Amino acid sequence: MKKVEKKAVAVVGNHREELLDALVERAKPYVRESLAQWLEQTLDQTASQASLTHPFRMTFKEFVKLSEDEQRAWRHQVLDLEEDRLAEQLAHKNAEWLLVVGGKVVKSSSNLEKLPTKKEIYRIAKARGFAPLLFIKDILIEESGVPVGNSSWSRISADDYYPTIELYIGKPDWQDTQIIAYGQQIVADFDTGCPVVLISEDEVDTSILGGLEFESSGKHLGRRYDYRVCSVKIAVRTNNDKIKAKTFLARLVHNWQKSPLCTINPNRKALIGRELALRLLLNILLKADERETEIIK
Repeated sequence: MKKVEKKAVAVVGNHREELLDALVERAKPYVRESLAQWLEQTLDQTASQASLTHPFRMTFKEFVKLSEDEQRAWRHQVLDLEEDRLAEQLAHKNAEWLLVVGGKVVKSSSNLEKLPTKKEIYRIAKARGFAPLLFIKDILIEESGVPVGNSSWSRISADDYYPTIELYIGKPDWQDTQIIAYGQQIVADFDTGCPVVLISEDEVDTSILGGLEFESSGKHLGRRYDYRVCSVKIAVRTNNDKIKAKTFLARLVHNWQKSPLCTINPNRKALIGRELALRLLLNILLKADERETEIIK
């Protein structure tokens, strides 16, 4: 019996290295998985600690867990620190927008129509591991509280009125007549000092928009506001019932009533200016005596 046991031990001893190799080979996937989990946790902790020192270092995983309001607060924090540097980058690149991930510009263009989609932004940010920031060239609205004379419809004070234009808003692919028939009607404040189209998100049915994309932030009268750039078709009617319409990249503004865009006129629903007049080639008459706007042609 003892001879058999010794023989068995000898056999095991001879195959010990082979058995060990086999066990190591079988354990490799489990060891690799454990190490991968440990490494991921370590990197997340390191990145999280870095994000405490500068918001640009927030990880993509942390970013997507934030609510929209928390993402806005994060974006404002970044802009408070980096707005001047980003504006310099815009000027250097002669760009209209920058996509910044982890503090680095990863995409830019001089054309707003080439803005990346939300899906594309998330893909890039996920691959790089950091939160994305879409920085769009800010606009200068030359708006003031100086009375313009009793020149239009929106009443600001006892003897001050803000000029307005009646708009119809529809899907980018709608025919002009469809916009008048089925589009949303909005009375917008008209100010030639405003170079773009700004609309309250509460005034527009999102189903008619050309897609709600990634949000950005602007500044007006020293205060920030948040918006998404969306494609809409805007139409107006002239006094001889002619329809003029084109597709515009409008800024759909979040929390409009609390934004600085309502500082001059709290009842404002939208603000449009020279872009509309120039692209539609409008002849506009501001009738101060009747406090209304007439589109002649």
